[in-house]
Amino acid sequence: MDLDCIYRPAKADPNPRLKGKIRDIGLGGMRLEVSSKNGGNSFYKTGEVFIVNTALPNGKELEMMAKVTSVGQNGAPGRLSMGMCFTNI
Repeated sequence: MDLDCIYRPAKADPNPRLKGKIRDIGLGGMRLEVSSKNGGNSFYKTGEVFIVNTALPNGKELEMMAKVTSVGQNGAPGRLSMGMCFTNI
């Protein structure tokens, strides 16, 4: 999967809105790929909640809240992969 998305910390001001890629999505959660430059590693911690907006392949817009369950390097320099579980859709 390769869905463009916009995300931000749930506790933060609506701006800035950061760009990411949803690489996998299912009923319980998703894997979100982000740039580590968007706040550094301390920005992406287990337990943090983010608001994620995307458009599904059928054109339906979707806003969800998801909690970070894991953070790791995805192999690409400067990129992080976050495992997330949905808290609200």
